[in-house]
Amino acid sequence: MRLAKFEPVTLFHHVKLYPTSIPCTINNERVYQNWCDLCRKASELYFQEQGFIAVDIERGIFHLSENGPEEIAANIIDNF
Repeated sequence: MRLAKFEPVTLFHHVKLYPTSIPCTINNERVYQNWCDLCRKASELYFQEQGFIAVDIERGIFHLSENGPEEIAANIIDNF
């Protein structure tokens, strides 16, 4: 959710948040499914030969969002 604070606008900007949690809503479920689809498609399109799977893409994006610059992670998501 850290990426929701940065431009460009990504799917994370559409998640409903509570002060201490992310609620289970239909919209949040859709955003999560879109995130899973994005990670899967990226792994198939760019990393199939190397054997990377969706969770590897997710870990890479999380690493960028935690270690900065966050804008790069947001741009990767936005451009996919």
